[in-house]
Amino acid sequence: MISTTADMVIIGSGFSGLIAAQEARRRGIDVLIVDKGFYPGGRLATKDLGNLRFNYGAPYFPAVKSNSFRAFVENMKNENRPLPFCIKRGKGISSQINVMRDICSYLAEGTNVMQQVHVTEVLRQDHQILIKSGSKKIASAKQLVISTPAPQAVCLLSNLETEMINEIENVEFSQCWTIFLGFPGVLDIPNSCHFRDNNGGLSSVVHEIRNSATGYLYCLTLRMSHEWSSLRTDWSKEQILKFILSDTLRSFLPKTDELPEIMFCHRWKYSQVIKSLSKQCPIISRDQTVGVAGDWTLGHSLEDAFMSGKKIIQELIRY
Repeated sequence: MISTTADMVIIGSGFSGLIAAQEARRRGIDVLIVDKGFYPGGRLATKDLGNLRFNYGAPYFPAVKSNSFRAFVENMKNENRPLPFCIKRGKGISSQINVMRDICSYLAEGTNVMQQVHVTEVLRQDHQILIKSGSKKIASAKQLVISTPAPQAVCLLSNLETEMINEIENVEFSQCWTIFLGFPGVLDIPNSCHFRDNNGGLSSVVHEIRNSATGYLYCLTLRMSHEWSSLRTDWSKEQILKFILSDTLRSFLPKTDELPEIMFCHRWKYSQVIKSLSKQCPIISRDQTVGVAGDWTLGHSLEDAFMSGKKIIQELIRY
């Protein structure tokens, strides 16, 4: 028994998937989004630890290039809506001004979204595309948009398409260990001119002051480089945190003896796009029923994710 039917199913509630859903709804298409995460957002992520929130998605917002994205940003500002970016303060150091996932929660409003559903297989059945999670049939639709990282898209396309898969397999992502540290009181963050990556690992730092039940805590989110992270993919979280405390943190904050009260880490397997999809590769299937979206189809920025969400709907409705 299929629980839901729709004109279009979008797998992934990240930025590109949500923009695709908005574009589809604007054109009168009945849309369902299915996503395995707890919240909409994808790599625009916020981590709740106790009474604190750490922003650990895209570290900053690049300069706007396209008119349509500029209009989107201005509209968000005019409506006093959240924007997922940091104020950059010199090389690699930034101050977060919003909860990063809020914009995706806002974009998901009014759209039928199924969170915490891990899609394991998609296949064709009776002129429809069937969406499955394990043995359970989740939904069926006339058209499908896959807005996941490229390696996951390849797996989902395996029963549907062949012409796109070879090119999508060439897309490359960086890996990234991200560390969350909560300190009591305010830390003396060094000026950017004195900031040095002494061990070749620290890529960027986001610092935020949060109010908890016990008072103010100073939140640091450390993003380690792709090279550093790739050499430590088999490390446990305990090993990562031990190294950060004994080495990276001491090189970054040599004047403090204070230990964090909150410690956690997360490994992004698909952090940022290193190599995007070839421009010659189609983003929809030959029968115009399946398409792919995401920053990796165009580039590596938030704007690329936005443009890909709009582009995939334009491509699918042309036929």
